[in-house]
Amino acid sequence: MRMHNPAHPGELIKNNFLEHSDLCQSEIARRLQVNPATFSRLIQGKASVSAEMAIRLSQVLGLDAETWLNMQAQYDIAQLEASDLIGHLERISPKHFERHVA
Repeated sequence: MRMHNPAHPGELIKNNFLEHSDLCQSEIARRLQVNPATFSRLIQGKASVSAEMAIRLSQVLGLDAETWLNMQAQYDIAQLEASDLIGHLERISPKHFERHVA
């Protein structure tokens, strides 16, 4: 079941790892081995979690990489559903393919 308004993964990082630990933004970026500006864009919700970043987050903050990617996907889908683009997508008609058994 999809959450109605899921948070961006960066918000989860900000709320659960930065505000409730002694780690600062630059320290987490250092541990992730990414530029502090890259990490800053992520926690501000201006950058998405890529597969590579998901693995890095998994190694440094915990949760498995799939969880990080699923959070990003749920956020992206919710954003699209709330946008004007969804009206265009609803007009796409499905193509029914015939199965060919060999």
